[in-house]
Amino acid sequence: MTHINLLPWRDNLREAVKKECLILLAIVVGLAIGLLGVGFSRVNAKLRRQQEINLNIQKDTVVLESSIAEIQRIKAQENQLTAKRDAVEQLQLERVTVVRLLEQMAYQMPKGVYLTQFDKKGAQLTLIGYAKSNALVSELMQKIEQSHWMGVPQLIEIKAADNQEGHAGYYFKMTAHILFAVEF
Repeated sequence: MTHINLLPWRDNLREAVKKECLILLAIVVGLAIGLLGVGFSRVNAKLRRQQEINLNIQKDTVVLESSIAEIQRIKAQENQLTAKRDAVEQLQLERVTVVRLLEQMAYQMPKGVYLTQFDKKGAQLTLIGYAKSNALVSELMQKIEQSHWMGVPQLIEIKAADNQEGHAGYYFKMTAHILFAVEF
């Protein structure tokens, strides 16, 4: 009987399939490497673009921070100028108020009453002086109460004057309040 050996044919077929598989594997690996290369290049391109954007943002941030610092400096100057303007306005107001108060004090002062000290702190006035009698001090308090510029007189102290000071009568100390100030 004849013997037919099918092994080499099968071996040849296996070798052909193996070669095809290796070729396909090489093609797939090559395509995968190519796709990875394209992917990496795209990611690197996007990364470079993002780094450029970040660099531009940092430059713009520096410019904006310098602008903000300039704005803050200008606001500080504006606040200083406003404070100076307010101080000048207050001084102008005080100047007019003091002149009016002194004028009113001249009208309100009864004969026989002499002031030795006249202080103004805020809206409070302190009057220190001498009077020939207690009645003149009461009259001064009534006139201050009736004044449009001053009010709320309060007698703090009244006593007989010491003859060594050269004043006859009574030493007094009182307070009053400014009722309103002149506005421009």
